[in-house]
Amino acid sequence: MSGLTPGPRLRDRIGAHPWLTLYLVALLARLIICCSTSFHLQDTGFLERARSLAAGQGHVQHMRWPMNEFLSGDYRSFTPPLYSAFLAMVMPHHGADTFRIGVCQAVLFSLMPLLLFRTASLLFACPVTAWGAGLIGALYPSFVYCSNQLIDTGMAVLLFCAYLLAVVQANRTCTAAWLIVTGVVGGLNLLVRANMVTVLAALPLGWLALSPGLPLPALIRRTASVWAVTALVVLPWTVRNCLVHGQLVVLTTNGGYNLWLGNNDGTRAYLTDDRVETLEVMMQTKLPLPAATGLAEADRDAWLWNTAREWMGQHCGEVLGNAFWKARRFWALTKPGTPGRPAWKRTVYALSYGPLLALAIAGWAIACVRRDPAAGLTALVVLSFMPPFLLCFGTIRMRAPLDAVLVLMASVAIASGWTWMVSRGSGCSACRPSRSSSDRPGSCP
Repeated sequence: MSGLTPGPRLRDRIGAHPWLTLYLVALLARLIICCSTSFHLQDTGFLERARSLAAGQGHVQHMRWPMNEFLSGDYRSFTPPLYSAFLAMVMPHHGADTFRIGVCQAVLFSLMPLLLFRTASLLFACPVTAWGAGLIGALYPSFVYCSNQLIDTGMAVLLFCAYLLAVVQANRTCTAAWLIVTGVVGGLNLLVRANMVTVLAALPLGWLALSPGLPLPALIRRTASVWAVTALVVLPWTVRNCLVHGQLVVLTTNGGYNLWLGNNDGTRAYLTDDRVETLEVMMQTKLPLPAATGLAEADRDAWLWNTAREWMGQHCGEVLGNAFWKARRFWALTKPGTPGRPAWKRTVYALSYGPLLALAIAGWAIACVRRDPAAGLTALVVLSFMPPFLLCFGTIRMRAPLDAVLVLMASVAIASGWTWMVSRGSGCSACRPSRSSSDRPGSCP
């Protein structure tokens, strides 16, 4: 027996294969949810559009609004197409197998912790922080539950994590390949959710946050390159919309609807009492139906834009007051009561999101004290998410991708606490922010 060498310990094996470990942990958690809970058909519109795509009838949904006939009709561009196209690919031809959809989503969305792990590794150069981000991303209930929902939240979070990683990697390498990747991933984000346009618009400020001394010509070249690639990714969908509607529709025809929903006489009541009954009353009474009867989809959206803008111009004080309630809703620790969502799921959300937010605030404060560029990037991302939410009518799921940034900051707090416990305040050089030569101001052409 003395001639035998002991095999590697489990901890060493896990440390040698972090990507595989995180993926398997995330996949197992998501498969358990798929097998143990019923599939949540939160928005059947995605399913209808997917069936239409699978049948070769195009990206179309017939929406019936019992609350308001004005909004009823065939919608061909109400949402971006990417998530519906994904569902069309994984759905069996004979119908909707929700378990199959859940498993396919679990396999795809389990990549999310890997992206967070890599992003944390690049930003903080600390193994504990990277593992913290990866494990939280793998087990955070809201991320796990996305796999068992017929909603675009999981794909939106996944693609935002990919975009965040691409931005950080492009900042470090300054290569054309990573600039192209950043642009492609940015375009895919827009093809899932149009409200991501404000996040993409903040790209140059994000690079300045990571590299404060970046020369202006380099910043302009890099930003223009990424935005050009993003535009090319979105262009086919825009051309399709123009052909369908006979006028320019860049991404969707629900911008006016969302703007009106967040700016009318009934908005305040729904913001302070988010029951579905309140929404129904607002939908029934606040739209002057005769003024817009018979409008086409794009014209109806434009009419709603104008209606909302006129109301905002006449009620400036109420717009500011509503912004307060929207901001409160943005950071709410509890989800509104949505039909079909069990109370225990709202409880799990509150018990998981609250600690995550507290840890993220602590981690952000630590990063600020260390003058870590990630602190500025985090603040910028948070601010770039809020305008659509404050201006229109956002829901908790529209804010969900931002939780990825909270995970990164929470991992900083966890790593700092771990370092303090191990070294009793002596510090750990491996867990302090490090800036490689590619991160130094002016090092990128």
